[in-house]
Amino acid sequence: MSILLRINMSLRRSGWVWFGVLLLLPVGGWAQSATTGLSGLVVDQSGGVIAQALVSVVDSAKSIRRETRTSAEGVFVLDQLPPSRYAIKVEKEGFAAAQFESVTLNVSERRRLDVVLTVAQRGDAVNVTAEAPLVSDSPVVSTVVDRRFMENQPLNGRSFQRLIELSPGVTFTSSSLTSQGQFSVNGQRAGSNYFTIDGVSANFASSPSVTLYETAGGGVPSYSASGTTASLASVDAIQEFSIQTSSYAPEFGRQPGAQVSIVSRSGTNQLHGTAFDYLRNSVFDANNFFANRSGLPKAAIRQNDFGATAGGPVAIPGVYNGRDRTFFFASYEGVRLRQPFVTEPLQVPSVAARSAASGALKDILNAFPLPTGPAIAGAPGAAAYVANFSNPQTVDAGSIRVDHTFTPKLTVFGRYNYAPSEDRQRARYCAASCVAQLEYRTQTATAGATMLVSPAVANDLRLNWSEAKVKQSYYMDTFGGAIVPPASSLYPSFTTRDQGYVYIEVNASGSNTISDGLFSDNRQRQWNVVDTLTYTRGAHAWKFGVDYRRIASASYSGTYKRQFLPDSIVDLVANNRVPGAVIAPTLTLRPIYRNFSGFVQDTWRTAQRLTLTLGLRYEVNPAPSEANGNLPFTVNNLDNPAALALAPQGTRLYETTYSNVAPWCAAASVSSMTSGMGSREAPSAPASFHLPAR
Repeated sequence: MSILLRINMSLRRSGWVWFGVLLLLPVGGWAQSATTGLSGLVVDQSGGVIAQALVSVVDSAKSIRRETRTSAEGVFVLDQLPPSRYAIKVEKEGFAAAQFESVTLNVSERRRLDVVLTVAQRGDAVNVTAEAPLVSDSPVVSTVVDRRFMENQPLNGRSFQRLIELSPGVTFTSSSLTSQGQFSVNGQRAGSNYFTIDGVSANFASSPSVTLYETAGGGVPSYSASGTTASLASVDAIQEFSIQTSSYAPEFGRQPGAQVSIVSRSGTNQLHGTAFDYLRNSVFDANNFFANRSGLPKAAIRQNDFGATAGGPVAIPGVYNGRDRTFFFASYEGVRLRQPFVTEPLQVPSVAARSAASGALKDILNAFPLPTGPAIAGAPGAAAYVANFSNPQTVDAGSIRVDHTFTPKLTVFGRYNYAPSEDRQRARYCAASCVAQLEYRTQTATAGATMLVSPAVANDLRLNWSEAKVKQSYYMDTFGGAIVPPASSLYPSFTTRDQGYVYIEVNASGSNTISDGLFSDNRQRQWNVVDTLTYTRGAHAWKFGVDYRRIASASYSGTYKRQFLPDSIVDLVANNRVPGAVIAPTLTLRPIYRNFSGFVQDTWRTAQRLTLTLGLRYEVNPAPSEANGNLPFTVNNLDNPAALALAPQGTRLYETTYSNVAPWCAAASVSSMTSGMGSREAPSAPASFHLPAR
């Protein structure tokens, strides 16, 4: 059971609302996957096209205004618009103007609005329509979820991942150290989905394992320690997001799975704020079934998900008034969670085995919890153990975004996000007296600029730096009657638990183990530059774009690792020695990945009922390098097993391919003629085909 406390504040001011913010704004902008587009056809009542009609879109909350005129064919195109709610007005001398008061344009969508203007009669001024019946001008299969929908849903953990399941073709998958992608789309691998936030890549996760797996090349987004997207943007800091599952345009790509585009919230001319707290407590819950079965008491459940947001115009009293020009939006979300857990029946050293041991061996056996059950038949020296407890998790996610309009033709924004989180898991691949401490830290800095060179030409630039750090270490405590062993019983004199790791099994099955020390300390850094140029001419809307990304990983697991692998507790006690041990040196690896993408696309309105999207996408993904030259070994002659041979060290893993060109063509058959009286014809279903890269 959960309890929600939420406070909303909206301050309307008779004078100015002052709020001081100091921020250095680097130049950067709206990237292609974080914008929207609107096109349409303007005709008269007889169906004749109207040229040079003025089409204007206005977002009064942020004082954004864009204008264009229809071509000789009566077509208008407005591209690179920030996703928002607009008022649209179409005017032409001799005709009554058509005005649509509320038109919502969502991220990554191309919408079409065809308008019928009526000849002006005496007294006619404007035909006003509350909402415009927009139709899709693209064959993409997508789902868009806005902020209001997210706020009204009972989201477990307040993360939007569960809403992704609403999209067609999505199947959720289990997550593990080797696969952290969480969901599959249309049969693709879970690590083949591409996340962007404000138009730049969010696929820069690191791994808590000694092996980076699919995170090394930027395959999955940077989740928090609890596996949520709060590390990228909390729900209250998201304006909307879209997930495209197939038939997306050439401007989207890099990975073949879903394209998930997230847009963060920005401020407006009105000061707004919210405060919230989601509560959960074990007082409202029954005991766990497995704890009841073992006669264990109810473990504590505690959950507090709290935070606040604030957004509005930026102003410094007596110095600067940012109304209509500068806006801020700040968000903070904190999570304090204690999650109950019941262990499976485990084996621990029996009291007799502990008493018979001596020296460092006795210290190791006493590091396990005391037995809670009888001796186990067939496992000499072992006894049964079961327990329940609560594992704590914490998340702190904060972000601030500032938007500024220099002129009607130049707007910039900057956003910084910082989100540390921690998960402490008792009995994670070890005994219940052993705790795995997983520390995550995500931070991003994004800047951008949108420049309207002319009514037909717009350019967007976006710059990003991101970092994800994940550290996993183990420590032992006195849980269940265990005794923490001295460091001298675990480590040689030249190292400590801060740089070393010890793993000890006391039976061949591996069901009772202890771990201590540094397991892994990994880092992932990303530099991403995205630039898109839009050019409209007549019935054509051209887009040209480039996307460069550099991923620099660092995999570190200390300077010393030691494993003890005895056959049984009895063998340990009888011989007072370990028959098997492994001492492994470690190596810091720093792989570097570089990705380059380019595209050209044309959205061509060939007729009133047909729109074609044509384009090419080009990808270059060189083989990864390593900062210190420590490339892994590879082999030659894979196509001829008889001549298979080890390649010299330093040989690249594969040869770079420079011919990865993917042609793309899609057709959307739509027609919707709209006037102040409403829609005249409904749209038909779009059709598309997508040619893969060769």
